Amino acid sequence: MAFMTLAILSLTASTLQPQTPVRLRSGSISNADYPAAAAGASGTTRVSLVIDTNGRVAHCSVAQSSGNSVLDGISCPLVAQRYRFTPATRDGQAVTGNYQQSIRWTPPR
Repeated sequence: MAFMTLAILSLTASTLQPQTPVRLRSGSISNADYPAAAAGASGTTRVSLVIDTNGRVAHCSVAQSSGNSVLDGISCPLVAQRYRFTPATRDGQAVTGNYQQSIRWTPPR
């Protein structure tokens, strides 16, 4: 009985160790990426990302719209193509993690 209690406490302790969060390693979006089809619109698109154990975008969704469907629609493909991350870790091993990014769109001058 004492052995079972020790094993449960040990499992709980390792589960509660803090996770190292996902960190952006490289990638950017600039005014050069502004789509002509957005017709002068501006706004901020907030994307919610799932980052895999290799530091790549596994899933992207628009968490908050810029108010323009063209700007929102180009945000996830650009982020998935360009951004690379240091994956989250738990107990020294890479794990899937979440990350949010805001993209401020302004028409080029």
